[in-house]
Order: sequence, then structure tokens, then C-alpha cells
Amino acid sequence: MIPDFDTTGNLPPGIWSASIADVSLRYAINTHRQKLFQAMKNTLEILQAANCEKVFLNGSFICDIAEPRDYDLCYEWQGMKPTKEFQALLEDTPEARKQKHLGDIFIRMPVPPFLDDYVQMWQEDRDNNVKGIIQIDLQRHGK
Repeated sequence: MIPDFDTTGNLPPGIWSASIADVSLRYAINTHRQKLFQAMKNTLEILQAANCEKVFLNGSFICDIAEPRDYDLCYEWQGMKPTKEFQALLEDTPEARKQKHLGDIFIRMPVPPFLDDYVQMWQEDRDNNVKGIIQIDLQRHGK
């Protein structure tokens, strides 16, 4: 279950498990957000078909902003298979991915030598307030 926003407009601290349907019900609440959600859902379907197990959501999309700029998503790469659609996603530049998918899409690589652990970094906002993010287990309750 996705909790209510805290006084800063963020989710309370923690990693909150949700399904794609939960995210839709909570965040696709106006035309602008529905457009972002549909683009994100298309991205999630590409990742799910490539056997991605879980993704994490962050950004203005999961805050109490009426018209968020985009969404931030990072995915776990272990066990994924190179489907045609996933390969096309990887071949795009970050700018092309954002234009096509309306969000920033990252791979979670929290092990040396990479150390890009967005899951940890995203649990603080720009003002250093501790906040929450959303995890979607695509293989268990991704729909």
C-alpha cells in the first residue's frame, strides 16, 4: 500500500511496495499524470517482458505535485534477457529515452566498480529530507 504524503509532499521514509495498478490509482489522477503513467507503463512492459524482476520509482511523479516533470525509474538487471524491445531501449541515448518514455530510466548497479545505487540516493530529497520511494515487483505483482 502506498502511504499518504508527509508534510513536505513526499512519501514517508522507506521503500513502499506497490503494483502497477496501485501506482495508476494513486498517481494517474489527471490528464498530465495519465500521459506520464502510460509512458511509464509501456516502459515497465518492456522491462517485464525482458524478465526484469523489480523496478524503483522516484521523482516528482510520486510527490504531491499536480503536474510533475517526469518520473525516475531504475531497474534491477540480474536475470534479464535481451528482448528486441529492451535492446532498443538500451541503444537510445538518455535524452532519446526521456523523450520517448517521458522519464529518466537508469540501471541499478550498486556493486563495484559502478556504485550507482539510485535506490539509496533517491531516499533523500534535494533539501536532504529523508523520503520514500516505490518498488514494483514486476514478476510477482506487476500488473
